[in-house]
Amino acid sequence: MDKKKEIKVSAKSPVQSLASSIVFSIEAGENVVLRAVGASAVNQMYKGISVARGTLASKGKDLFIKPGFDEVTENDEKKTVMVAHIVIQ
Repeated sequence: MDKKKEIKVSAKSPVQSLASSIVFSIEAGENVVLRAVGASAVNQMYKGISVARGTLASKGKDLFIKPGFDEVTENDEKKTVMVAHIVIQ
């Protein structure tokens, strides 16, 4: 995997669409990184990861996450971003 797919998750991101995007990107051989700002967005991110993991498990793959943090500046205000790197085994 050498291509990188960055997915920005919002509080209104549909879980099933997010999960489908994760699965499609992984099956296309891309490294997947999810980014979310705010508690509701992080909640949607982890729900999407859970659904994607179930889908991939039915195909014989296991999905793990490597969580982390980052900072972004919007309108001169620093915000903490939750980052989840997807790892396949």
